[in-house]
Amino acid sequence: NGPSDGEWDWGLNCEGYNTDGQWYYNSWGGNRQRPDCYGNHDIYFDGNGINTMDLNSVNDFGVRRIFFTVNATTARTLNTSASRTLWLNSNNGNPKIENNSTATHTFNVPVSMTANTELNPVAGSLVFNSTITNGGYWTDVWGSSGTSLTIAGGLSGTGGLTVKNNTTVNMTSACAYTGDTYVDNGVLVISGDNSSTLITVASGATLRINGNDVDIQSLTINSGGAVEVLAGKSLTVNGTLTNNGTLTLKSNATDGTATIKTLGTVTNGGLNNYSVEQYLTGGRNWYVSSPVSSAANTVITGTSGNALYYRSEPLNSWPSATSFAVGNGYIASIGASN
Repeated sequence: NGPSDGEWDWGLNCEGYNTDGQWYYNSWGGNRQRPDCYGNHDIYFDGNGINTMDLNSVNDFGVRRIFFTVNATTARTLNTSASRTLWLNSNNGNPKIENNSTATHTFNVPVSMTANTELNPVAGSLVFNSTITNGGYWTDVWGSSGTSLTIAGGLSGTGGLTVKNNTTVNMTSACAYTGDTYVDNGVLVISGDNSSTLITVASGATLRINGNDVDIQSLTINSGGAVEVLAGKSLTVNGTLTNNGTLTLKSNATDGTATIKTLGTVTNGGLNNYSVEQYLTGGRNWYVSSPVSSAANTVITGTSGNALYYRSEPLNSWPSATSFAVGNGYIASIGASN
């Protein structure tokens, strides 16, 4: 379960006869003073009580895999007082960090990859507050529904990222990695600029924009894939936007409606690829119009007490409408805020 005082390095001596060694080596037997003696080992945290750890050393630490077992049910934080880096090295298998406990475990230490790496929030979440450098290799996120991986310190390098399973990946700061991004499952939430060359959203997956003026390069939404720009947030696509799925600009009472700006070629797969929401307060009439033809009026007509009307001069009346004609003015009678 690691050293009793939380310090990873108790000395550079890795011989098994050391009585002050705080790391138990299961396959070799005996205790040693570091967790990375003579190779790239797997580290298992199988309990609680040592909840704050310090990667203290004159050297960086190199491991292959880190597992938090089902017994590590108390949140654990890994810090570094010596500006050390945690290197994830390949040794008869790709590196990974996997959380099989229900607790959230936090890495306040830089992480660097030397091979394709898995980050797996299986039963609990993982948080990385320092930079992750992919070294030109792929970062694959597996995890499961109800868990999350948070990249708060940024992801850099020429490698790419794939969200493989039904988890949520939160990129809460700008990310400078330039490899492609594939959202094959789950949800990818971007809150800062992202330099990935191309982001592709597969069927059943979601890309969610939760930042102000988020810049991305190119975006492809496959059939069945979804992109949401949250209320009051904004997205700029500098390159090509290909939309065969759905792209929704959200709206609410306090933040207003989201916006999107496209600077490159836009290719659409049909007439129903976009949805623009506008929050309307109930108990009054609103005057509305649409800049595009045949815009569906799903929310107003689909909610009890709401209705849409247009002015007919020949009939001298206000007939009801089910869709918007481009450039025409309408009255939206709103019974309940939505």
